[in-house]
Parts: sequence; C-alpha cells; structure tokens
Amino acid sequence: MISVFISSSALILSVLMLRRLFGPRLSARARYAIWAVVLLRLAIPFSIFTSPVSVMNAAERIPAVQYAELLRHFDYISLSAGGTVEAYYSSDYMHDFPTAIAENQTEADFNRMESVLRLREGFAPVRTAVTIVLMLVFAVSSARFSANARRGRKRIEAEDCPLPVYVSDGVATPCLYGAFRPVIYVTPSVANDNAMLRHTLAHETAHFMHGDHFWSLARCLCLAFHWYNPLVWIAASISRRDAEAACDEAVCRRLTPAERKSYGSTLISLTCRRRFTPFDATTTMTGGLKEIRERIELIAEPRRTSRRAVCVLLLCMALILCSAFTGAPEAELSGESVEYAQVYSGGGLEQISCVLDKQEREELAGYLPGSDALSLWTGSAEGELFIFIATESSEEYTLQCADSGYIYCRSSSSAALTRFRSSALRDFAERLLTEHGEPIPQS
Repeated sequence: MISVFISSSALILSVLMLRRLFGPRLSARARYAIWAVVLLRLAIPFSIFTSPVSVMNAAERIPAVQYAELLRHFDYISLSAGGTVEAYYSSDYMHDFPTAIAENQTEADFNRMESVLRLREGFAPVRTAVTIVLMLVFAVSSARFSANARRGRKRIEAEDCPLPVYVSDGVATPCLYGAFRPVIYVTPSVANDNAMLRHTLAHETAHFMHGDHFWSLARCLCLAFHWYNPLVWIAASISRRDAEAACDEAVCRRLTPAERKSYGSTLISLTCRRRFTPFDATTTMTGGLKEIRERIELIAEPRRTSRRAVCVLLLCMALILCSAFTGAPEAELSGESVEYAQVYSGGGLEQISCVLDKQEREELAGYLPGSDALSLWTGSAEGELFIFIATESSEEYTLQCADSGYIYCRSSSSAALTRFRSSALRDFAERLLTEHGEPIPQS
C-alpha cells in the first residue's frame, strides 16, 4: 500500500507541475489526457517492473518507509537482549517460529518499528470501513439521482445526437449520465431554447466521445479506495475541470467566432445553477467562478499544442512513467565460494534440517548471482524455507525462500535485506530436504 501511495503522489505532483510548466502551450484536451496515467497508477496496486529511476529508490531511504516495507508480512515483533529484532507471521499465533529481520538495533529503533506496526494494524480496518462507507455514499447518491431524473422524464428528438435525450424536472442542470447506457438529460428551460439546447447537446456529446461517462465513474472509485491521500482529491477536482475545458474546446472548434460567443453565454447561464460534488458520476457543465473565467478565456482564445511541445511532453511523461510505475531494482547476493551451508524448514511444528556437502555447496554457489548491492526487504514472503550460508571470507547469510520465487537475504554484516528472484534455488533447497533432511530435536 505504501509504495502505491508514494508513487501515485509523486505522479500527481509531476502532472500538476507539467500543467503549470507548459501552460498555454498545451491544448485543453492534452491537459486532460495526461490525467489518464494517474488513473492507471491508482488502479494498479503493484509496480510493473524495476527501474533505477524509480521514485521508490529515494523513498526507501526514509526510515518510516523502510520499517513499513520490512514489517508488512508480520503482525508481531520482539527485541532480544542482543539487539536482534524478531518478527512473527500472523499464522504463528503462539510465536514459536521467529524470523530475525534486523540486528544491532537499539530500544529506540525497536520502538519506532513497533509504532509503525501499530499504526498499520490500526489503520487497516479504518481504511476498509471508510472505503465501504464512501462506496455506499456513491451508490446511494447515484441511485437517488437516477430515480429523480427518471421521474416524469420525456424523450425528445435531437438531430445529430448519438444518444437518447430526455427532458426532466429532476435534474438541476444538463448532464450525461450512465456508464453502460448513457443518456443526456436537459432541463425544461434548456429544451425550450433552441440555441441553449444545441450548445448543451454538443457539449454532452463531446463528453460521450471522450469517454467521460466511464472516467467519472473511475474517478469516484479512486476517491473511495484512496480517500486517505489528499492529492487524489486534488487530482479528481482538477481532472474534472480539465474534462469540462476539453469538451468546450472540442465544441468551439466547430463553431464560428459569433457562435462561440453565444456558447459562452450558455455556459455562464448553466454553470451557476449547481455545484460539483466529489461523488458525482454525471458529466455536467457546472463549475465555480474561477473555473468559469478560465473556460471563457479558452473559448475566446483556443489553444493548440505545438509539435515541439508534444515531443517534450512525451519525453517528460516517459520519464515520469518509469519513475512512478516501477519499483526499486532488486539486489543480488554476492557469489562467493560457500564454506558451509545448511537448509532448514520451519513451516510447521516439525522442523527439518540438512547440512550440504562439498558438491552441493558448489551447486548452491551457482544459484547465487554476483552483486554486493543491498536493498530493503520487499515483495511477498509467504514461505518459511531458510538457507544458512557461511562463505570463505567469514561472511554469513540467511536466505528465506518465498513461494513467489523471491529469495530474501540478511547479511551478518548489515541489517539491510537483499531480494533477488530464483525459483531454481528454492527448488534446490526443497530437493535437499526431501533427499536427506532430518528432523530437528525440539527442546
């Protein structure tokens, strides 16, 4: 969760910065289009691949982030007399099988880790509860709007409009409603004014052509699932404003200067009737005074995106995507000759162990890629299969093999944890235990 929070926040700030830097050099539609990458990041709860330019490279230097990632698979920790922090999985309710996750830790370090663990445990149910409440609010609001709009509605014929058009007293302003069966609702006053009706239908049709009936629903869902991130609320508000401006731009490109003036008058008369609410799945012509002024300026002086601006924008977006959609590179274990190695399984009440002979140690060394870099513990660590290694240089390693194929390593010379992928190494360890593993006597 914390990686998505950090990467999505960095992405939103980057998009806001690009909007300000490019300013009038971007058309309204281009400004609106770049919000699609934010929506995509919020919808993907994991990093697609690793990258040296990932924002998580910098984030993992923050102690709180390190602790959150380190403890994400555990629900209890303890501090031994020697300064070793031991963690326990939620399935180990008797706390019989500790996993050492950090060494040489002071009591202050342990207290900070414990605070992060308690915060995570306390926030998880709150997050779920608030998400459910917001989903219910959205569902009730949508159902109420649909019932009011359908009550007494009458269909009218509209030329050159691909959607059904209804007149209804239950709507405060014209809008496009419905993700899968979209329709356009207009007020009686708009239906009785040919110019306003023409402008309104052109605007709502532009929303439909841009797919805003889907984007508005996705925006509401993002708010429900990411309500704890204030930047997501800012992004939802600004992206909705950009959606309205993009539709104004699309309509005005087909109008003469005189017709654009009339369209501006329609916009002013309609936007003052109803204010936008965050969980509004309709696309309307509403907005505040500042937004109206900006939209009128765009109508008076339409913007066009130059080819140079497009090229620079694409380069910036490529860098931003590599930074926000990726995770920190996976570190690898040093490939030294193995002096001693032992495989150990602690996945149940019976513990099994076996010591490797020379040939098996040489085979084990072949599975260890050569790199000395160390990084934070990340990813899934559901398995409880361990490998203890002592190298010729007296360096000791503890490897934990996860079912996902990731190997998590802790070095005796560092409290940091290494991660690399090797399904073959896990298969190798399991084979050794099967072939000549022996039960460990219980004390």
